[in-house]
Amino acid sequence: MIETYRGVIYPWNCDHMGHMNVQYYVGKFDEATWQLFAFLGMIQHL
Repeated sequence: MIETYRGVIYPWNCDHMGHMNVQYYVGKFDEATWQLFAFLGMIQHL
């Protein structure tokens, strides 16, 4: 398995029910996707 993201979810990333807000979830997913692409050699590290 490849670990593509490790980070922190802050309280302001969550809604009033304590669930992560969609805009922040998508942002974390985007960051993980770029790491996966770099691991696979699809992009170059800058």
